[in-house]
Amino acid sequence: MVVEEVHTDGMGRCLIVRGTISSQPYSLIALYGPNCSDASFWDDTRDFINSHARGRIIMGGDFNATLCPPVDRSDPRGDRLTQPPSSQDSQYHSFVQELGLIDIWRIQHPSTRDYTFYSQVHDSYSRIDCFLISPDCIPSVVSSDIGSITWSDHADVSLKLIPFAPSPGRRWRLDPFLLNKPGVADTIKETTSEYFQLNDTPDISPQILWAAYKPVIRGKLLSLAAYHKKLKLADITSLQTLLRQYELQHKSSPSSDTFTALSKVRSDLNLLFVEDAGRAMLWSKQRYYDRSNKMDSPMARLINPRSQYSPITVI
Repeated sequence: MVVEEVHTDGMGRCLIVRGTISSQPYSLIALYGPNCSDASFWDDTRDFINSHARGRIIMGGDFNATLCPPVDRSDPRGDRLTQPPSSQDSQYHSFVQELGLIDIWRIQHPSTRDYTFYSQVHDSYSRIDCFLISPDCIPSVVSSDIGSITWSDHADVSLKLIPFAPSPGRRWRLDPFLLNKPGVADTIKETTSEYFQLNDTPDISPQILWAAYKPVIRGKLLSLAAYHKKLKLADITSLQTLLRQYELQHKSSPSSDTFTALSKVRSDLNLLFVEDAGRAMLWSKQRYYDRSNKMDSPMARLINPRSQYSPITVI
């Protein structure tokens, strides 16, 4: 995406990134709605979006409201159909209608009841996180899904679009966490020893010997990485399946035993994601180390003078 303009509202609740994707204008919007009735917020946000958004609109976020409470909220009392929608839900519904946006997940799942947030205080579920798109985006949408509630108290929501352009190839880098896996270091030692025993002969120069060793050991590392990634994905898939079963069971009939089992599976799943977070932090440190003394954007941001006083104007 070629970014042309970025606009933020004064409250820090709405961000609009406007640009082009494959020469088609798009406006990507992130929105965080208030958790109480606030008609002025929805009116001001509607005007803000109308003023700055252009082309196709894809909006996602936590709206803290639902479009259709009878199917988007669970009710322990079982009388949700007899309850009128709250003023917050009504304001959100008018906001979506006036902008002409579509809840793409509900379009693709018209009869499914699923939720993205669980309130332990009220013992109820609701679908307050979603993607809203303009009608001209529908042909580009492949699927929209709701994930499981893992490390946050909200479930992740995803929107898959038709690829606009082929992704560029990535340069291979050795995963430093791979060397700490059980048996990997021993396998690398055995492969290295076997390679030099078979190829370290008088007719091969040290330069050729070393140059040929690098693709051999890289191929071995790639196979080991693929093997351990397969094992990790199998564990993640198994835990996500179990987590989904417990979530559906807890959504249909909440109980303390189900919630305890749900929390245990969620904790085990989070442990598998800790390694990914550590790897991302390591690559970030390496990037800043490599570019720290170069005339590049990180250096420009570091030497850019900052204001000494940054008041918080709105909370």
